[in-house]
Amino acid sequence: MTVRVDVDRLPPEVVAALDRGDTVEFERSGKVTAAARPEEPPTGRRLWVAMSKLKPLDDQFEQDVQSLEKLVRRGVGGVR
Repeated sequence: MTVRVDVDRLPPEVVAALDRGDTVEFERSGKVTAAARPEEPPTGRRLWVAMSKLKPLDDQFEQDVQSLEKLVRRGVGGVR
């Protein structure tokens, strides 16, 4: 049997933990009796969220890529 509970009825610290993606364990008499974890978002969504947390690329990175591209085009190091 599955029982649904509106998240808004849970204590704020539980909601915050689930929002962070944490697993919440429920205890009775010091023993874990249940656990709740947020559903895993689709892979594309996880990638988008991860990429949104990255710092923007700087001008030096772009210059490094252009320099590498020039080296590859000239065949430096036997790469063609």
